[in-house]
Amino acid sequence: KKTIIYMDEIWKYLSVKEDSDMALMIFEYFKTLRKYNCSIVSITQDIGDFFSYKNGSYGKSILNNCGFKMFFRLEYSDKKILENINLIQADEINIISRLEKGQVLMNFCNNKVILNIKSSDYEKKLMEVENENNFSFK
Repeated sequence: KKTIIYMDEIWKYLSVKEDSDMALMIFEYFKTLRKYNCSIVSITQDIGDFFSYKNGSYGKSILNNCGFKMFFRLEYSDKKILENINLIQADEINIISRLEKGQVLMNFCNNKVILNIKSSDYEKKLMEVENENNFSFK
């Protein structure tokens, strides 16, 4: 049976200043669960979150074990992080730096494509309702 685990706000577990059993557990999940027909989706707004714990050794290993990587436009400091760890190619970093709102660079097994993400009418309606309740969408 196929299983998908979603880890949103992963920074909470990878950016701690002291030893963390949770960071080690997440690291081990990414290294082993894919062999058991399981996928893990990790979500963060700041790629630097992956590299603040244990000098980035866990974060680099996690990202290296991902078949799919999706990058939205990066801030300058995030671009520098990716350049320093040689995780993705320089041409990809330049592409990511120039992405527009609603675009994403998807990398799958060294194949890359820029996707334009568009909201359906239904999704737009949902966002309007949420926005009326003082939620912020950028």
